[in-house]
Amino acid sequence: MTAGRRLGAALEAAVSDPGAWPIGMLGFLVRGGLVVMALPILTLPTPVGLATLLGPAVISTGRLDGPLFSLLLVWGLALLAMLAVALVLAAGAQGMVHARWGRSASGRHPAALPRLAALELLAITPIGAVLAVTAATIVDGVRSELLLPADLAVPLLARVVTRAALSLGALVAAVLVAEAVDGSVSRRVLVQRRQRRAPWQALLSVVATAALGWSVTLVVLLPGLVLIGGTWEAVRVAWSSLPLSEPSSPDIALAMVAVVAMVAVWIGVLLLCGIASIVRAHLWTSRVAMAGDWTDVGN
Repeated sequence: MTAGRRLGAALEAAVSDPGAWPIGMLGFLVRGGLVVMALPILTLPTPVGLATLLGPAVISTGRLDGPLFSLLLVWGLALLAMLAVALVLAAGAQGMVHARWGRSASGRHPAALPRLAALELLAITPIGAVLAVTAATIVDGVRSELLLPADLAVPLLARVVTRAALSLGALVAAVLVAEAVDGSVSRRVLVQRRQRRAPWQALLSVVATAALGWSVTLVVLLPGLVLIGGTWEAVRVAWSSLPLSEPSSPDIALAMVAVVAMVAVWIGVLLLCGIASIVRAHLWTSRVAMAGDWTDVGN
């Protein structure tokens, strides 16, 4: 089956099944979508703010000492707890969407959810490995730009990205590998009747499926982030323009309209990303399902 026909079937199945959209939204959020969609509305600290937060000793030496080390330890433990919850929720989303498609692996196999969670952990292992190797380089880049900025006219984030481009590129590659591992290995649990391919055919199908899936996601996500950033800027301007003493009703109403518009755009982008997640799930499932066995998925 050609990639075009698989993509068409995936789009048709995803759009025609509104009940699967919340599942796709959940899967998108817990796999890092929440962080990505929060980026346009986050205000990055200035170099002076970072120096104040971390302290001059940390900035000058790069060592983590005292209360900051304890705080980072607490944050690390909290991050691990959130990661564990996210893995379980991601595995549950996988099982739920395939149950809607008549492949209720979780119903036939009580151990399916723990197995899927373990596979989710396996899939993010490349990301963890790359982070372990590149974190020091990225942190050193931030510290160097704080101490000896290359060009103060360029934002701190842009300077750090330029300095650590190789490390960040490796991280992006790790994300792509994690997608391929998750999409391929989890189907051994979710899809009972799988077709067999030669190794080179399997590799080509993995690459093609990842390319199709990410193309759909990026077509939705990148313009969505621009829209979120634009509406957030409108909210910031509207509220900062309110007079401190006795703001008028029209000014307050305009600020509230900006807030409602931003929330509506954020939810709309999340919905589209959820549908894109369903499309990606369908593409990975159709890659391994027996010919003729996947065409009714989602219908």
